[in-house]
Amino acid sequence: MPPTGGAPPPPPLPPGRAPPGGDAPAPPPLPSVGGGGRDDLLASIRGGARLKKVSDSEKRDRSGAAVPGSEPPASSGPSSGGGGDAAAAGGLAGALASALAARKSKVSHSDDEDDKDDW
Repeated sequence: MPPTGGAPPPPPLPPGRAPPGGDAPAPPPLPSVGGGGRDDLLASIRGGARLKKVSDSEKRDRSGAAVPGSEPPASSGPSSGGGGDAAAAGGLAGALASALAARKSKVSHSDDEDDKDDW
């Protein structure tokens, strides 16, 4: 009869596995430190990632937050044609901008804000 109040015994090991501390196979040998494998890997990573050079005339300041429905800030350089008004652009960005604007107009005119009672 098993003892009461104690933890149950562990389940049996699956077939083909040796018990801990038994005759387990030796682990594979560690790679040699002086082989240069790590250095070669790092060198290939550094060499593989080349950044595209951008001239000063193509740089645009995008540090300001883009708020839908507001006027975009005046650009100091020539426009590259990548941005523009989101609603006029159409596509996914335009649909998202118009949906957010419609949601904002519905939420901002909510009648819940006019209630004077606390609860």
